[in-house]
Amino acid sequence: GGSTFFTGIAMALMGKYRGGPAKIAIVGSSLFGSISGNIVSNVMTVGTVTIPLMKRAGFRPHLAAAIEACASTGGQITPPVMGIAAFIMAEFLQVPFYEVALAAVIPALLFYVALFIQVDLEAAKSKILPMPKEEIPRLGQVLREGWYFLLPLVALVYALFGLNYEPEMAGLVATAIVLVLGVVFPFQGKRIGLRDLYAMLRDAGTSVLDLFMLGAAAGIMIGALNYSGVGFTLTLVLILLAGGSLVALLVLSAIANIILGLGLPTVGVYIVLATLVAPALVKMGIAPMAAHMFIMYYGCLSMISPPVAIAAFVAANLAGADPNRTGWVAMAFGWTLFVIPFPRVLSGSQPASATASRACGYSCRRTPSAPDAGSMRRESAWPSRCSSGRRPSAGGLSPPGDEEPGSMVHKAEGVKIIRLVKRRADLTLAQFKDYWLTRHALHERRAIETTPLQKVVASIATGEVALGGTVPPFDGMVALHFGSLEDARAAMSGPGTAAMREDAKNFVDPRSSPQIFADEYLVSEKEDASGTIRRSGQLKTIRTITRRRDLTRAQFKDYWLNQHSRLEREVIETTGMQRIIASFALPENPVVPEFDGLAELYFAKVEDIRAMFAGPVPGMMRKDEENFVQMNAPAVRLVAEEYVIGDKDPTGSEK
Repeated sequence: GGSTFFTGIAMALMGKYRGGPAKIAIVGSSLFGSISGNIVSNVMTVGTVTIPLMKRAGFRPHLAAAIEACASTGGQITPPVMGIAAFIMAEFLQVPFYEVALAAVIPALLFYVALFIQVDLEAAKSKILPMPKEEIPRLGQVLREGWYFLLPLVALVYALFGLNYEPEMAGLVATAIVLVLGVVFPFQGKRIGLRDLYAMLRDAGTSVLDLFMLGAAAGIMIGALNYSGVGFTLTLVLILLAGGSLVALLVLSAIANIILGLGLPTVGVYIVLATLVAPALVKMGIAPMAAHMFIMYYGCLSMISPPVAIAAFVAANLAGADPNRTGWVAMAFGWTLFVIPFPRVLSGSQPASATASRACGYSCRRTPSAPDAGSMRRESAWPSRCSSGRRPSAGGLSPPGDEEPGSMVHKAEGVKIIRLVKRRADLTLAQFKDYWLTRHALHERRAIETTPLQKVVASIATGEVALGGTVPPFDGMVALHFGSLEDARAAMSGPGTAAMREDAKNFVDPRSSPQIFADEYLVSEKEDASGTIRRSGQLKTIRTITRRRDLTRAQFKDYWLNQHSRLEREVIETTGMQRIIASFALPENPVVPEFDGLAELYFAKVEDIRAMFAGPVPGMMRKDEENFVQMNAPAVRLVAEEYVIGDKDPTGSEK
């Protein structure tokens, strides 16, 4: 009887206005959708009442069905329950569910306000009158008959937001209250019986099985994409196709949502695109919550997007209308719904509570940390230790200005160009390495002799998979050192490096080679590191790093060098790590850099890497990384051997 109760409220509130039945559909679907979170069940439940009312009031059948389909579609983004995808989003973002619910409030309000305006304009155009007064129930009477239907909703909201219960526990509490109320209070002379309870359990089990199958299939696909490196490559390809335009990238993401929605439910669309597309949106500067909300929003809109507009087709069946025509009318009628996500994302705003929740709750603590290992393992429990370090935040950290980095951090002279490279598909890793060190190295040394190029360092993947269990998407990295940014620009566009660039085509795949202009800092090293670290074949790990979206590059760099570096020195002292090098993208990069920094961690032997990542250090590292690193951004990680190809400084001393 819950749907009847909520529909009754909608009729009491909206029946007296023009186009009343359509507005009843909007209010009733929003109320029912806020607790069901299922679009099709929303259409089937509320639509059986509102569609006949709309037809009788003068709405054409296909238009009545389209309005109900649009109204029910918003249920999956209407708090507090929303759809299953919202709970999965909370897991993806590693945030409490209430943050997702709060972030959905504004999109849901905009959704229904836009739809309400469309309906009112259509009613005025078609001169559709309010409902007859005798058919409009009194609000007080409706509430007296079914007031107890509000109790589970209140309990659910209080459990989620007041008691901070996990979603499953809050849902269990609300379900228990529904069952008790259904037995104690009859609605329209009917109580919940054993047969009703059996039917509910059976239907719930069937729905869960469908979800399990969908999650398993999506998990297999996502695992294959991550293992092969295609997921990371797709992020780069999307950014390349967008040409650096955030609007173009959003349009591509919206199209991908709608296309996948032709054959997948909203949950499946969200899981796939949260893995493949969301990283590209985050990389372009969109806040993670806004990026994931954009994806889920358009995943819902696939339900009214032909040719497979499931919600519109179900509503058309109830209205006795043509399904195809209903689908196109629903899409045209709700055109504003396809526009709303863009200003929401482009504004970069989030609910104040979401920002506050990130800014609060962090006690002062100190845990040894280094960016490279922080994402290799899930965060493990570790006693927090207070420190005097400050946490950067959007409103609480000023740019470093003239402040010098920590006294133990040493800046290298000049700049360097960092380029990640992937071997040609017809070469093995051994062939790739052999060609680089024997033949291509000749061109690099010649460039050092004839151009301002000071030093060339090649880092070649070993094939070791020790950083999260996935094969890295790149096979190596080259670092070209110059005395100044002007020297770097002149040399890389001049004839002196032409032979080097041309020869690279013989062993490097040219299609994807992200690079940045950067400056380099020696963060810390062991006292005997100079005698331990070799110039040829030195073992190290490499990780690209993306700054937190609410920090500028200056704030990101300032925190790493002045605060995080202290923790990294502790890691140097307590593990087998020999040296830490940090590189930061310069603001003068010719294109938007695909990452903001790079961490290079040096080890004496591979056993030291395995021992460190198998111990408690990775769990500790994540603690401080959260203060300045975008933890869910895509990152390149690989174990490599470093080779100094050539150096104008014959001693190879650190500068």
